[in-house]
Amino acid sequence: MDKQVLIEHALPEDAEAMMRLKKVAWLKAYPNDKYGVTIEDIEKKFTEEDIKTGTENWQKGIEGEPHGGRRQSSVARLDKKVVGFVSSGLEDGQWRIAQLYVGPESQGRGIGTELLQTALGWLGPEKDVYLHVLAWNVNAVSLYEKFGFVKTGREFPAEVGARGEKLLPEIEMLRKAVH
Repeated sequence: MDKQVLIEHALPEDAEAMMRLKKVAWLKAYPNDKYGVTIEDIEKKFTEEDIKTGTENWQKGIEGEPHGGRRQSSVARLDKKVVGFVSSGLEDGQWRIAQLYVGPESQGRGIGTELLQTALGWLGPEKDVYLHVLAWNVNAVSLYEKFGFVKTGREFPAEVGARGEKLLPEIEMLRKAVH
């Protein structure tokens, strides 16, 4: 029998697990020969210092979520271990799904679907919701399309970041509000 996955509001103590899960997900999904993205490029983006700083930022953000109403993070737990997470909120004047990751060992179980449903439930149907997704991640694009997201035509090409890391090509998607 399959164990039960619980979707819960993220806690500050989940922040490091979320950062480490994001790194593992990137290492699995993002290396790409066509775009010249290597495992080393991903490693440059997730140094131990980056994970420490990211963890501290997540902790502060999660602590403030109940008070501001502009951001919500949820985690998927299996046997008390974080196996996925989603973060959504208001960024630059747009409501967004900012991040959605499921660990490679937990993919294909509907966890991404449950996390997305949780985020969209919090955002509500009356808001336009935007997201950016890796251009070549057809599984993620397909998931978002099932929830009514469409490609806007805006693309963010691959670039090089300040530390020489590759910034991955993304596309924008939008779920229009229901009025």
